[in-house]
Amino acid sequence: MSPPRTAGDSSTSAARLTFTVALLTMLAPFSIDSYLPSLPDIAREFAAADWQVQQTLSLYLLAFAATTLIYGPLSDAYGRRVVVLTTLVLYAITSVGCVFASNVHWLLAMRIGQGLTASATVVVGRAIVRDAFSGAAAQRVMSQIMLFFSLAPAVAPIIGGYLHEAYGWRSVFWFLAVVALLLCGWTAWRLPETLAAADRHPAHPLALAAAYGRALMHGRFMLLVLSIAFCFGGLFLYVAGSPALLYRHLGYGADDFGYLFIPVVAGLMGGAYLSGRMAGHFSHD
Repeated sequence: MSPPRTAGDSSTSAARLTFTVALLTMLAPFSIDSYLPSLPDIAREFAAADWQVQQTLSLYLLAFAATTLIYGPLSDAYGRRVVVLTTLVLYAITSVGCVFASNVHWLLAMRIGQGLTASATVVVGRAIVRDAFSGAAAQRVMSQIMLFFSLAPAVAPIIGGYLHEAYGWRSVFWFLAVVALLLCGWTAWRLPETLAAADRHPAHPLALAAAYGRALMHGRFMLLVLSIAFCFGGLFLYVAGSPALLYRHLGYGADDFGYLFIPVVAGLMGGAYLSGRMAGHFSHD
């Protein structure tokens, strides 16, 4: 049997792999930002309080964060492709579940399901980059991927706003289900397995706990983690409060929503571009 293809076969395959991983990582921000213009209407339809509807974002993020600790070891044990493809199918199913939600509690459960599955695209995507690239090359690739990742918060609410105005809030989740299935098809067709069978190893809970413990005790690592956490914490604080701010206090409509994210996205994309330009110019020691 021929060995699995790797990303290093050619510059073309490397570019295709980078593009595929970038598309995969866009699913997570699309899951957050595309339905934000619909939050007030969701609250009205379900006769729910604002805080209940905002939990559709908070619980999604909580589920997303929890499973980031799981998908890395799973993909180390079973390979990258199978984890990504399985979670994309499950994500599509939970998105359809959101479409048919009859109350806010059902919607909350399905949003948790989306969070549990969407995190695989980000976690395994980074593992794929680590498999295929190293050093400054890996940093440059991650910066290119971040450009796509940063573009999603601008594009997603624009698409979501127009879908909401034209077809109602449930159409946004139909859109997410279709996107997940298209990504699944593209990934099955174009993404090679970057972790050879000989390099895989089963996940042992005690070994994983020890590894996470060492990471938590690593001072420099935790400083970097906290710096990213505070940055994204500020971003998601704005994201969670933006529907009430923009609709009620500033009088904007659903189709205006996405354009007001453009300054934030410009900053994210600018930072990703600078990171790529500076890759290799500073010591990692």
